Amino acid sequence: MSRVRCFPHLLLVAALVCFGPLGADRSLAWADDQAVFERMYFPGETLVEAPTRHPKPLSQTAENVTIITAEQIRDMNAHTLAEALNRVPGVFVEFFGADLGSLSLTRIQGSREEHVLVLVDGIPWNFLSGGNAETLTIPVGIVDRVEVIKGPASSAWGSSLGGVINVITKDVGRRSRPEGSGSVSYGPGTTLDARAEAAGRAGRLGYYLYAGYQRAEWERTHGSFRNRAAYAKLSFPVRPGLRISATGGYVEPKPEAGHLVDQGARAEDEMRARFGTLMADADISERLGVHLAAYYYENRLDGVAREDGALGRVGTLLRRVLYDEISLGFRGRLVWSPEGHMVVLGVDYDHGQLDQTVESGPTFQSLGTPARFTSSPEVDRWGVYLNDTFSVAGWSLTPGLRLDEHSVTGPIMSPSLGAVRRVADHTVVRATAARGFSSPPLSELSGGGINTDPNPDLEPEKIWSVQVGVETKAVPFLWAKATGFWHRLVDQRVAEPSPDTEGNVRKVNGDGATRAGVELELETAPVFRTSLRWGVGYVDHDQEGDQDDREQYTLDVALVHRWPGSFHGELAGHFVWWDLGAGSGEGKRNDPVWDLNLWKRFRIGTGLDLDAFLTAHNLFQGRQYTDPDRPNPDRWVEVGLRFSF
Repeated sequence: MSRVRCFPHLLLVAALVCFGPLGADRSLAWADDQAVFERMYFPGETLVEAPTRHPKPLSQTAENVTIITAEQIRDMNAHTLAEALNRVPGVFVEFFGADLGSLSLTRIQGSREEHVLVLVDGIPWNFLSGGNAETLTIPVGIVDRVEVIKGPASSAWGSSLGGVINVITKDVGRRSRPEGSGSVSYGPGTTLDARAEAAGRAGRLGYYLYAGYQRAEWERTHGSFRNRAAYAKLSFPVRPGLRISATGGYVEPKPEAGHLVDQGARAEDEMRARFGTLMADADISERLGVHLAAYYYENRLDGVAREDGALGRVGTLLRRVLYDEISLGFRGRLVWSPEGHMVVLGVDYDHGQLDQTVESGPTFQSLGTPARFTSSPEVDRWGVYLNDTFSVAGWSLTPGLRLDEHSVTGPIMSPSLGAVRRVADHTVVRATAARGFSSPPLSELSGGGINTDPNPDLEPEKIWSVQVGVETKAVPFLWAKATGFWHRLVDQRVAEPSPDTEGNVRKVNGDGATRAGVELELETAPVFRTSLRWGVGYVDHDQEGDQDDREQYTLDVALVHRWPGSFHGELAGHFVWWDLGAGSGEGKRNDPVWDLNLWKRFRIGTGLDLDAFLTAHNLFQGRQYTDPDRPNPDRWVEVGLRFSF
């Protein structure tokens, strides 16, 4: 269906969304709309943690940050973290299927996926082997908020050339009476998503508990998905000013891609994540605090592809890739808050061990690939960082500096400077300049792989970055945010023939590139509780050498009706242009995809609410995918119930 033909349908659905709650008091809605809009932006109590590793007001944050809340995730009925990230301008999520449990790659402002650092409860989530992070192993139900830093954050986090996705999980309860929620949704193909959570306090011990189960069957590829997840957080106040906390979780997604016709294979993956943290927070004095944390993270990926009969006997092994990764580390920081300053001094230590095995079947062996390849590289990383937030002549300034030591690549320094100023009551301007880096994946440094030799002389990729932005509500009935960015990347990793093994390749540092672009976000004030959101992210890639230049952009639009605590309706559209080049067929599968989300709340007792919700995915049956073997599904509808107590 063409985009032009979609608009009459869009207007009809929008009308249903806007006027869904029949009999509502419209005069009351109009009276409350402006109050809601005034609180929507620049709330003084909003804190952000990721830019400096310690919470501080968003109004003093110079970095380009977007916050995704648990309420927004609920309202869009997101089954995975990738679905929520897909709504953020400047974030490019490449889905391989876009089903309930499809694999995905996340990039920021045109970066590669291994340039983006993903964190959960302070645990680095990226694979040691490839450098990217698979967010399927992060249960979206445990998320309290997600802080997305767009642009390098190496002066605080180390290897994070493209940005940071900081996942902060829900906190323990504060009352002896448990509070929580449960939900179940059902759709075609036995699609099921069931979750339950509870938080409370048993004596002085606070707790948060979560369990979830997901499943789906996909007819178009004869694939499937299963996922089991459990998570717990405990917190105990030892004495005033001293708290000890612990978290632990287990996630086991099994995405089966099914029949990949172009690859002549039937593929399935099994993943497993086990993780835990132990933390202590202490107030040494009124202006000095300390945070200590230790973590353990076990990450396993087992991917198997078997012959479909095109090249070999059906069911014969084509290739199996097995990565067993164990990471553990320590975090420590001091926060000093003298008059007019917030100084953060911290140290990080990470140790990683990768056990990788690649098995090749007869087809690949006939091409000279060995039947079995194994390696077990390790890495140690240290980092020391210092930043300060203070005010000068109306500006809030944040200089930052970090020194990282990598056991293979050596030391690297990352400075940054951020400045933010409130120009008027409703306008804030921001600017940052930073140097960032991305450490090479362990398999490229010392592990190697099938047909790939390691290169211990491979250096980190580096970037110089400048971003300037403005956020304003000066125009009546409109909030707007605009950001321009310029990133100069050097020492890109590229493949060349290996001098050690004939027929193999290895990664080396090559030419640089420049990424420049703009992000623009708008939201209208609600009129009768209905508002319009719009956002665009554009990136121009200027490559050196013989690589092709590219232009990429995303466009998001949403019509939202809010009746707090009673009704929510949302019609959201997403368009992405990857600029894959001639012959890719992208022009035949770059339709916008529209989703409709509705929920209605019923109060069925004291302290007990029941929500009935409906989601229509891909409402106008658009095609939006990059891999012809893994197309996105046509329209599918799910219904569900959610209760809270």
